Amino acid sequence: TRCYNRLAAAGTRRAQAVIADSDHTRSDVVSRLGVPETRVGRVYLGAEPRFSATPNPEADRRVRAHYGLEDPFLLYMGGMDWRKNVSMLLRSYARAGIKYPLAIAGEPRSTNSQAFPDLRSEVLRHGIADRVRFLGWVADEDQPALYRAAHLFVFPSHYEGFGLTPLEAMACGAPVLCSDATSLPEVVGDAALMFSPDDEAALTHLLRTVVDDPALLVDLRRRGIERAQRFSWAKTASETATILLAVAGGARTLDPAGHTG
Repeated sequence: TRCYNRLAAAGTRRAQAVIADSDHTRSDVVSRLGVPETRVGRVYLGAEPRFSATPNPEADRRVRAHYGLEDPFLLYMGGMDWRKNVSMLLRSYARAGIKYPLAIAGEPRSTNSQAFPDLRSEVLRHGIADRVRFLGWVADEDQPALYRAAHLFVFPSHYEGFGLTPLEAMACGAPVLCSDATSLPEVVGDAALMFSPDDEAALTHLLRTVVDDPALLVDLRRRGIERAQRFSWAKTASETATILLAVAGGARTLDPAGHTG
């Protein structure tokens, strides 16, 4: 990993133009790697068309049955390393006393404590083993149905270069609670309720407040779907192509939105 990071940093510093996937990442490239602002543009990512709020009754039933999630549930989908902050989610969930189970996509790792917290031990320590479900590996084709079925999607990450997971959740109509760290506010805008990734009490309060508020959940679904429609891979491809063609034609500067001069 260290070797890769060094090579990536060296290549970024030598590049004629750099495309960042968020304004926050653009700022990191400039401040941490010393790349001039005029060489760094920003192009947002998008959710694939399969991430849709339109029901797919057959797939939705199959996925819920496969993962044993017939009743309402909270969902986390993402990595398991310390950066993802799943430990705080478990603590807040335990404190909130939520009646719905918490489904966590993926399989916890405990052999490398420097990179991964021992989430299974934390579940036992907090007395929530009967309410937390580790789903194991989730196939790509199952993800949209899981998002659609979720009563609430929670994403407590400390750092994201873009934040594709909450965008995919919103596109599928899942109400989203999301940390306000790094690039995430750029992605979710006002379509999610946000909290500091270091504020366990704030997340606990949000879980208690939101989970049994039908009107708020409906509003978050609506706002999330509308927000997700602002991002698309077609737009990403078009803006990327514009930059590449301009740089190939001799352009020397990029403004923050990726336009060339």
